[in-house]
Amino acid sequence: MAVHKVTIETNKPPVSLNDIFPDLLGENAGGPGSALGFQHFGGPVVTVLASKTSQRYRLQCDEFESLWLMTNEVVSRLNQHFRSRRVSDFQCSYAGTLPLPEYFEVLDAHFEIRLTDTRYKELLTQRAVQFRAIQRRLLTRFKDKTPSPLANLDTILEGTYRQLLALSDAVDDNKEAQAKAAGHLGCATRLLNLLIRLWTNMTDREFRILESSLAPSVDDNGELGWEESIDSAITHLLRTCLAKNAKDQTVNPSPLGIPKDTTKVKKHIALLCDRLGKGAKLAMDDSSETDTGLVSEETEKEANKKKRKPSKSVDKEPNTATTDETPGDLGDADVPIGSKFGEKKSPRRDDAPPTLNGHSNNLPSLRGGKLAPLAPLTLQNNKLGTGLNDLKKKKNLESMVPDLDDMGSEPSSMVNGEDDAVFSM
Repeated sequence: MAVHKVTIETNKPPVSLNDIFPDLLGENAGGPGSALGFQHFGGPVVTVLASKTSQRYRLQCDEFESLWLMTNEVVSRLNQHFRSRRVSDFQCSYAGTLPLPEYFEVLDAHFEIRLTDTRYKELLTQRAVQFRAIQRRLLTRFKDKTPSPLANLDTILEGTYRQLLALSDAVDDNKEAQAKAAGHLGCATRLLNLLIRLWTNMTDREFRILESSLAPSVDDNGELGWEESIDSAITHLLRTCLAKNAKDQTVNPSPLGIPKDTTKVKKHIALLCDRLGKGAKLAMDDSSETDTGLVSEETEKEANKKKRKPSKSVDKEPNTATTDETPGDLGDADVPIGSKFGEKKSPRRDDAPPTLNGHSNNLPSLRGGKLAPLAPLTLQNNKLGTGLNDLKKKKNLESMVPDLDDMGSEPSSMVNGEDDAVFSM
């Protein structure tokens, strides 16, 4: 009686196994075609049974991982058989429970061999350090001019050397066992992925995502092991497209490193199967597009809110300049000589000459790229020269006038009147 069994259901009447495997019949070509046995090279026997009344095909074997090859072959040949007969609605399915306990046994066996390999390497490193230390002590004793007893260092050296040889052989044997366990785990993972696909009726795109997360290729040659990498990938799926609520999306992934046991990765694989069995879909691009759409909607809402808010900007002074005004013209405002008020009010341009007090300065134009000699500056109404002469007179009067404390109000009023006269001009 076989230990492990897998039942594949179809939506069409059962087909004789002689029609599905015509190239593997041999001497049994004329048989009923309800049962076929296949033996792996140097391995167990896989039996395929076709039901006569129901639309089911059963595969059974003593090793769980050995079922994958024949299960995949039966499904592919059934699809090919009905496709050749132009049956478009043929479909295979799996209605039983997923064989997770059997799969976890294979996973645990592989992980135990990984831990054994780590322990062997640590012991090998310790014995190598011990061997080198004993060699240094023996060399020191042999180089000493006064001979001293070896204190059984030679015996310890020989025993350590034998331990090194035994540990080296154990590491090699464990490497072979680890490679075999990796193959078993890869086959078991492929079988589990195939059953999940038939169980949930996955599309090709979803199945590629599943195989990229629960990868069937097991490589133990690098620093990162299969268990921690698969745990990280499945955790990402549970946080994104398979998340139930916002709480599941905030779970922080654990740092990558060899775990103490396989409890966590087995829990995540079981949770992945449970979510897929309840109708969740592996659609990474759709979820990302949905997130992008939500972000764009929130951005539009914020932009509309900003548009509705009244602007608090300060009203600028209206530009009262007209096209008839000359650039740099200050109008009738009194601008002191040497002041930069006119430059700040209206910047100077090269194509228009500056003005002073609302009138042109009569600067000469450019002739042949050179500036013509300046004409003598004429003062309007000779007010500037009169003002300078009055200032000189004021200074002479101030030198002649005694201290104001000794004077009365009349001279001071005269001086003030003089000052007013001077500054009024």
